[in-house]
Amino acid sequence: MLRLPAVCLVLALAGLVLAQADPAAVEEAIKGLRSKYYDERQDAKDALIRLGDAAVPRVVETLKDDDYRARAAACEVLGALRREGTLDALVGTLADEDEMVRKAAIDAIIAFGEAGREALAKAGTTNPAIADTVQEAVVEFTRVEVEKRLDTRVTARNGFGFYKDQFENVLALGKPAVEVLLEMFTNPDYDFQAVRDPKRQEILRILAGEALGDSGETSVVPRLKEFMDQPTEDVNGTQLADAAMYSLFKLGEKSYMEAKKEQVLALVQSNPEFDDSYRRELAEVLVRMGDLEQAELEYQKIVATNPDDGRLVYNLSCIYSLRGKKELSLKTLKEAIDLRFDDYEWIRLDKDLDNIRGEEGFKMILREGTEEEKEEGEEDGGGEPH
Repeated sequence: MLRLPAVCLVLALAGLVLAQADPAAVEEAIKGLRSKYYDERQDAKDALIRLGDAAVPRVVETLKDDDYRARAAACEVLGALRREGTLDALVGTLADEDEMVRKAAIDAIIAFGEAGREALAKAGTTNPAIADTVQEAVVEFTRVEVEKRLDTRVTARNGFGFYKDQFENVLALGKPAVEVLLEMFTNPDYDFQAVRDPKRQEILRILAGEALGDSGETSVVPRLKEFMDQPTEDVNGTQLADAAMYSLFKLGEKSYMEAKKEQVLALVQSNPEFDDSYRRELAEVLVRMGDLEQAELEYQKIVATNPDDGRLVYNLSCIYSLRGKKELSLKTLKEAIDLRFDDYEWIRLDKDLDNIRGEEGFKMILREGTEEEKEEGEEDGGGEPH
């Protein structure tokens, strides 16, 4: 049975928020953090968050409260407010005797982003007594941050692809990030912490596999080879296997990609009725292997027989850009947009188009795209956050 919120407490806290500088308002909300009822503690946390800076000193004091629930709730409030001056107090709470409080402190520190990571690094070297908890927090921070940064490589429409230096922001987290990427990619039961949408989780697994190739860490090669050599019934099995293959190629294990190229070439030559389907796959393999000249020829052939496919036309525009053919790239990009390839968020992300990014025609495309996105946002109430 669900317990309904205590009406008198909700109304009282709502009124207290209006008196932001009133110490009594802060004290009443602090008292609510000690409630044995979850909904009452939640109301109190919400009130303190709305009170903001006026509540911070008492919330910090509450980190040493006798009630473990109040201490944990105080961590959550400070994590939501993210006032940098409270980081040291939260790091000190990593020594709390209660596991729930320590977990709340870790989550709050993670909410500070890079400042939280720096505070953890400092604490790990100056306070041996909390070294194990700090290490746990660093691991948790890395897991959350890897997910968040990978997610910035997926558009609101779940669009994703590949381009040079795509994972710089993820790999800037260092070797711990590589370990997270490897686990995320190879473990179908990986427990996502920050990204909750199942579809985006599937995409992030694919991107994690591709990011491993950019890491330069050859130590992951055996795990990737093992992944390639085991049968999988994963619905994204092909894309996952391709991601492993692409990364192995970048890390010096080229046999899988070379075999894939030969296989697809044979399929193109022996299956004229499915020629376009296999040629698309061949074109991507060629791009991944760095053979842009041959990839351009393949994309031209596919586009000639599929002139209304905006995605294919867009990929040809990327090839032209990478090969320095600016006029052709810009012309083809406009054609792709006319064919309703209108994921402008991806166009902004895709570094394959960097060679034309400074052209006035490209800037005009983005300006027009921004206007379209605004109109769509007004029609549907704005895009869903992700």
